[in-house]
Amino acid sequence: KAAAMSLAANAEFASLSRRHPANARFKRDEWLSLHNAGEAKMFHAYAWDDLARLLERDESTDAAKSSGRLLNEALELFERGLSIAESLWNSDEANLEGHRDLAIMLNKVGTVLIDLKSWERSRTYLDRSVAVREETFKTDATHMHRRDLAQAILKRGLLDVERVKANAVAEPDREAVIRAAISQFERGMEHLTVLRNAGVMSEKDSDVVNATRQIEGCRRLLDPAEAGTSN
Repeated sequence: KAAAMSLAANAEFASLSRRHPANARFKRDEWLSLHNAGEAKMFHAYAWDDLARLLERDESTDAAKSSGRLLNEALELFERGLSIAESLWNSDEANLEGHRDLAIMLNKVGTVLIDLKSWERSRTYLDRSVAVREETFKTDATHMHRRDLAQAILKRGLLDVERVKANAVAEPDREAVIRAAISQFERGMEHLTVLRNAGVMSEKDSDVVNATRQIEGCRRLLDPAEAGTSN
């Protein structure tokens, strides 16, 4: 229902945008409704993934197919939203909201491509998401933009971890990829530590917890004896 309602809203905003092309707010609302519809599809896919792990083989296969279909639908919606975010950004590159919207969509597309195991395509979008957020933070070093940057860096690290776990990395390159992921997680954690020290978040914040777990998990991938130690 959430996706259907967002798509219905998108049709209305698209109509308003066509009738009032000079009004960028209608175009952004069109983008936002696509983002929300894509998220609804994505989280529905994750629910099917969770169900697949609990079912017998035949039923699990059906659940996995449903998840894959929903992820591809989410990808299409995010790519449509990205096209709008690109056009809004190009029309006013000084607009930091446009920078943030663009990075959000790059991150969403990259995330779904991780789920679909489209590693190289995901890397392209996530690398650009980091670059856009670095530029935004350089322009306006607020806590919000620092956190956005940290999240983009952490997602880039996650891509490499998922590649390793899926055996999509050649054995000679495995250690280097894992260490590169650790470097990304530690770099993201540096930004989160600044936010913690500023009282903006606590050590129990989900981003901090997840980054810590990812670093520990990477060290276990390298060598179980490394877990809990520093590089």
